[in-house]
Amino acid sequence: MEIMGTHPSGIYVRIRQVGDLYVYRAKYNDGRSKNLEITKRLAVLDSLPADYPMSNIEEEIKFWIWRYVEIKDGIKKM
Repeated sequence: MEIMGTHPSGIYVRIRQVGDLYVYRAKYNDGRSKNLEITKRLAVLDSLPADYPMSNIEEEIKFWIWRYVEIKDGIKKM
């Protein structure tokens, strides 16, 4: 299973489930967590520049769209 998170600005992140962990790849960093919601938040944070005002993070997360992608025989199906 893969989850794609996209922002209207064109920024995107990918999250994959690997065993009992959710592993993400974002623009500025990669990471992992056992909790999907925490992983989503970390991925959003790591997709923003370091000088982004963190006071806007809760509002920023609302704009992200999350889609589950099924990978079957190497082909992604949304």
